[in-house]
Amino acid sequence: MMQRFCYCFIVVALAVFVGCTTQKQIAKKQKPEWITQQLSDKDYYQGVGYALKEKKSTTHYDVAKTMALKNLAEEISVDISSSTIHISYENDLSLKDDFTSVIESRVNSSLEGYEIADTYENSKEYWVLYRLSKQKYASIQTQKRTKTIELSVSHFLEAEKYQKDSDMRNAIIFYAKSLDDLKAYFNETITAEVNNQKINLISESYNRIYRILSDIEIVAKNKSVDCKVGYKVDSEQLACEVIFQGKKIKNFPVVAFSSENAQQQKLNSDANGIVQTSLLVKSQKSVETFEFSVDKTTLLLQSATDFAIRKWLQKIPTTKTTILLKISKPSISISSVEKNIGVAQKEQVLKAKLEQLLQSNGYEIVNQSADFEISIVSDTKSQTQLKGIYTTVLNAQFRIKNLENGTIVEAQNLTTKGTQLSYKMAGEKAYEEAARQIEARLLSGFINAFLKTE
Repeated sequence: MMQRFCYCFIVVALAVFVGCTTQKQIAKKQKPEWITQQLSDKDYYQGVGYALKEKKSTTHYDVAKTMALKNLAEEISVDISSSTIHISYENDLSLKDDFTSVIESRVNSSLEGYEIADTYENSKEYWVLYRLSKQKYASIQTQKRTKTIELSVSHFLEAEKYQKDSDMRNAIIFYAKSLDDLKAYFNETITAEVNNQKINLISESYNRIYRILSDIEIVAKNKSVDCKVGYKVDSEQLACEVIFQGKKIKNFPVVAFSSENAQQQKLNSDANGIVQTSLLVKSQKSVETFEFSVDKTTLLLQSATDFAIRKWLQKIPTTKTTILLKISKPSISISSVEKNIGVAQKEQVLKAKLEQLLQSNGYEIVNQSADFEISIVSDTKSQTQLKGIYTTVLNAQFRIKNLENGTIVEAQNLTTKGTQLSYKMAGEKAYEEAARQIEARLLSGFINAFLKTE
């Protein structure tokens, strides 16, 4: 029994001694130079990671590894960011930053072939050194680069085919796809053999897009159009042609813009290269403009997936054409039957006031061949009399008819009162108040009614 007890005591003591010795060895081991000094190696990219230890946990291994690989990738990125972006960004530093970010993301997403070179730990810390052979990394990148160039060339050849068939929409889309393929290599000169000829693939793809967009013409069928408020400008008048080097181009995206409502319409040229649209004129101005231009946004959204590419290509200048809209207001005729206590008035107060207000707003008052007719029927009725003060009530009806189609587009009733020393004089006061109410309450509704032509 005693012998067994002594044996167990010796085993436990030995284990404690070994454990203490190990901890002391870890604690006494000095940190290696790759922790204390700046790393530099002509054959390897290197990255150091560090994490604090936690009791009963191994998460420090993963934390340190993540940090080390991040630092390793940053060392590769230093080489990239110090190189030249081989495109023209016209002093747009934000665009340069966008492309630099795209190029650097290639490093982070394609990091492989790395290995652990060394580790160090003590009772509180864990450190790890990862490295990646520069030669191995270059070999992997060369393989990926080759595949990327092959894809870009296939898109370039597809674009050439579309261009020969005068399908300029798809030609631009596939040249842009060719650029989009290569976006992560804009710090390199990418040459490829296309149709038995060596070309700079990035420059040539961009130049093809530039030349097509620069040579596309948008030609309006009319330089100016006479139109009228409340009426449509039809598609025969609001039209343009899309032309490339003398040939009309079908299925090409065009954006139309009206200065009146600041809204855009996305359109496409038809089989004859013609773009048409219509516009209901509501502006109270005498002149507005209508513009057709190349819809670069639609083209690029269908081609380049990367925002930086689209932003770059958006800077290419394109043509546009503007149609001047000369706007007149509809002509108005006014008929009026105005009575006071059942007696027709010689002076037609309401008609005169309405004519004055409409003319001051640019409307022409005519006796015949009008676009709209306003009819007024009004009369006063005696209401009360108290101590020599008389009160009358005026009821007036206003109707606006579109003479082109015969429809009543507006109907309004107006009631006012007047007080004076007789019913007749009170009726005259009621007419004066009605004239004021036309300006204050009814005029805007009448003007809006002239827009109801359909």
